[in-house]
Amino acid sequence: MTPLDFLDALKDFLQREVAGTIWLQKEETEKRPEFVHPYVECMYLPHKNFSPYEFQVPMILASVDSITSGPESQTLEARLTLGTYGGGFYTVQGEKTKIPDAKGYRDLLNLAELCKQRLIG
Repeated sequence: MTPLDFLDALKDFLQREVAGTIWLQKEETEKRPEFVHPYVECMYLPHKNFSPYEFQVPMILASVDSITSGPESQTLEARLTLGTYGGGFYTVQGEKTKIPDAKGYRDLLNLAELCKQRLIG
């Protein structure tokens, strides 16, 4: 199996077993929160204007970290970069403040745990 074959298979697995099973909030808009499946792609962290489906997060990016070849084996280390929406802003008496609530870490930890469970299990 080549590194590209591995990444393609990993992407398919992550789309089917992880992204297809979880709904996460995409970036905040002026409207009600919208929930989507994470975007999965083989790449490194995209530049700031990258927006394949008109949103940046949630995302799962798979990439090759290192490859070690020997006479009888080859080892490939993969890296997953996960991204979730960072949350909104605290509200006071129904009005949004400029203070971030930073609650998106909860979605990030849940997504990381789901990836780990599906990959190991």
